[in-house]
Amino acid sequence: MKFNRLILANLFRKKARLFLTIGSFAVALFLFAFLSVVNDAFLGASPTQFCTITSASVVVKNDLDMRSREFGSAVPRALW
Repeated sequence: MKFNRLILANLFRKKARLFLTIGSFAVALFLFAFLSVVNDAFLGASPTQFCTITSASVVVKNDLDMRSREFGSAVPRALW
């Protein structure tokens, strides 16, 4: 490659910019690895331990048959 000398010369022309670029790359790599470990800790080691609820139902058991046997009516009556 004929641009190697030009690339290297421009890389080391401003040392502060070079160190900031390398430092930001190192921080990004560290954060990616750290967040990957945290994600594995929350989800578990294997994907089989992760489960979701896909459906739910509500069941109301108010025993209307027993109410009609005991009180004579399936609906509540109010006394005024």
